Amino acid sequence: MDILTVSLIASTLVAATPLIWAAMGGLVSHQAGLFNFTLEGLMLFGAFFSVLFGTLTGNVWIGILLSGCVCVLLSLIWGWIVIDLEADQIISALGFILLAQGGTVFMLNAMGQGGGIFSLVQLNPIKIPLVHDIPLIGPVLSNQTALTYLSWLLLPLFLFALYRTPFGLSLRATGERPEAAEAAGINVRRMRYISVAITGFCCAMAGSQLALGLLAMFTDNMTAGRGIIAFAAVIFGLHRPLQVFLVALFFGFAGALTDRLQGFGLPSELLLTLPYVLTVLALCVAGMQSAFKRRVGA
Repeated sequence: MDILTVSLIASTLVAATPLIWAAMGGLVSHQAGLFNFTLEGLMLFGAFFSVLFGTLTGNVWIGILLSGCVCVLLSLIWGWIVIDLEADQIISALGFILLAQGGTVFMLNAMGQGGGIFSLVQLNPIKIPLVHDIPLIGPVLSNQTALTYLSWLLLPLFLFALYRTPFGLSLRATGERPEAAEAAGINVRRMRYISVAITGFCCAMAGSQLALGLLAMFTDNMTAGRGIIAFAAVIFGLHRPLQVFLVALFFGFAGALTDRLQGFGLPSELLLTLPYVLTVLALCVAGMQSAFKRRVGA
């Protein structure tokens, strides 16, 4: 079977784009010491509002930016609940996901679009001159959406911001030693609010890629667990930009491979579980690594 092809690599980049955006956004919250499990809900809200605002304004980028603003606001509300009210982070995040799933369905029904809503605008693939005609490389690097290309810039951007700027130092100090950070004059509360705002915006971009870059529509629960997979990438990548980026790429490859294998007549029910099985295995490996490190340290 001819499985590993150029088209599979190109499909990997497409499938990995929302995972990269969500995972890279999620690691910022984890760097600040927050167990941010809201990625799935934020992606779902991002997908819905990008389609809604894009259709209302007739401009795809205005729709995406407005969606980002809404998700930042929603993420800050969750941040207020866990930072100021000191609610349980996992339970509140699960409630947030349920709110996203039920809230988007409610808004669809209120609009009379129970089955979903089509977008009048979408992100078109960008054909890069010269690169497009290069054998092997052209089909992979060209004809991707702007959000895919921007997702590749997240790795150098986050590496620089986290490890080469005072902001990154303050953020990491907030997550590692909040008491020492406060003593050093760092406003821990503000840093955590900034971190959840960044997470919200990145997840909005992930949802926008799904809704406007792939389907040009929003459907009920269209994220289908991608936010949870992105969260697993954060955990398995140990909250470090390079590792998280690579793990998100790996999960994107698993998703693209699943679609590819369905074309060879293999059971679709079994194949659709592949990304989630790999996610569980990755979390198990990460858990065993942590347990081993604690045992050696003891």
